[in-house]
Amino acid sequence: VLESLAGISLPRGWGISTRVPLIMRLQHHSDPDPDLSLEYNGRVEHTDEDNISEDIVNATNLIAGDCKGISDTPLTLLVKKNGVPDLTMVDLPGITRVPVRGKPLNIADQIKDMIMKYIKPDESIILNVLSASTDFSTCESISMLRSVDKTGERTLAKINDKLNSYLSELNKMPKKLSSVAEAMTAVMQIIGTSKESLKKILVRGEFHEFLDDKHMHCTARLVEMLNKCSDQLHECNESDPKSNFLKEEIAILEAAK
Repeated sequence: VLESLAGISLPRGWGISTRVPLIMRLQHHSDPDPDLSLEYNGRVEHTDEDNISEDIVNATNLIAGDCKGISDTPLTLLVKKNGVPDLTMVDLPGITRVPVRGKPLNIADQIKDMIMKYIKPDESIILNVLSASTDFSTCESISMLRSVDKTGERTLAKINDKLNSYLSELNKMPKKLSSVAEAMTAVMQIIGTSKESLKKILVRGEFHEFLDDKHMHCTARLVEMLNKCSDQLHECNESDPKSNFLKEEIAILEAAK
């Protein structure tokens, strides 16, 4: 949405996320050449459309650090461009429940406080971006919005339908597999898509689409499992031959040989 309104490319891709309030100020001007600048921590840096994504990432790292923490210090992007509306928008970090490695333990509370700061003012128009698989009755962002905008007069919602992305991937496949090469191409595309999905869940810990399914919360569930095994191990009597510690797991491994 922000990219469409501003007509520029913002940071995206693996490991890229919003970690500071990104205030985008659009100003229409008659000059055909765009004028872009970043303002943060009392400094102003001029940039251009080719380098804006990289400059935003670098500025974010200077504000919030190179790790995965967040900061309430805003990063302002001023876009003076022919044809854009005179409009100010704020992009905020997405709500997270379980901190992944490298993120502060209270990151969920930090993000909630930051979001509330920007959505409370009556003059704010709120755009809530949701996944089509979200359970709206228990959605945390919707609950936050209702607390500040009970009538919904200043709230908009955008539903991201994953079906469209799946259809897009499907349309990239060959219509007919008439050769081994085409079959291999199709298989590699499927593997690539699966690999990205596994990275999202296992590596980046992005399981917000499965909030109610604890089995999908891989990072957090793994920690719980290891803690449980640790407790069982400490409670186990070393000389007790009847102990069942990890017996079921060992049996499964033996059967798989």
